[in-house]
Amino acid sequence: MSDVMADLETLSTRQHALFMSIGAVAFDPRGSRVNRDPGNVFYQNVDIVSAQRAGLHVDGETIVWWFKQSDAARSAFKDPAPRPIDEVLESFARWYKQHTDRSSFVWSHGATFDIPILTEAFQRVGMKAPWFYSRVHDTRTLFDLVGVKLPPADLRAGGHNALHDAIAQAEHVQLCTKRIFALAGAIPQQSEGDPRDEAVEPVVDSDAADGASADAEIVI
Repeated sequence: MSDVMADLETLSTRQHALFMSIGAVAFDPRGSRVNRDPGNVFYQNVDIVSAQRAGLHVDGETIVWWFKQSDAARSAFKDPAPRPIDEVLESFARWYKQHTDRSSFVWSHGATFDIPILTEAFQRVGMKAPWFYSRVHDTRTLFDLVGVKLPPADLRAGGHNALHDAIAQAEHVQLCTKRIFALAGAIPQQSEGDPRDEAVEPVVDSDAADGASADAEIVI
């Protein structure tokens, strides 16, 4: 199964921000390309009134910022036609489950924005986010450690469009993975299981263990 890269376009920067669109793409972080076929991507616009009724936040400064963006960026919020937020989240959760399993991760560009906002929105409409809290990955940390720069959205074709941004972020994750394996001199091998979930045996200091009871529990 795949991981998922998600991106939002919002009217606030708070954790309960109102978002106008969700873009996502299913991808293999170790792959060489991101599949952009219609069935492999998700893009929906959100009805702002329904999002406000759910208690999501609108910030005046962010609205002013959007007025300064291109007509193309703003027009994306009209096509496809906005739908009530509960319907959009239900559709997104259904699409997400079709492309993932328990080993999958959900990614976003930053640990404190898109995924926390989505999780909060799910809660506010009486739903549960379709991912487990420990299956969340952050591109900013990865890019910083590997030394990969994601061009600002203003400089990318189609920037400030949730789907285009999600695809660009997924492509840069794949670039990071290539660099990591190149530096390690290794090539990732296909396996039935997911190596990210392999159990790691704890290392026990033999000297310290001599004085410990054979039945003592080791807490990691």
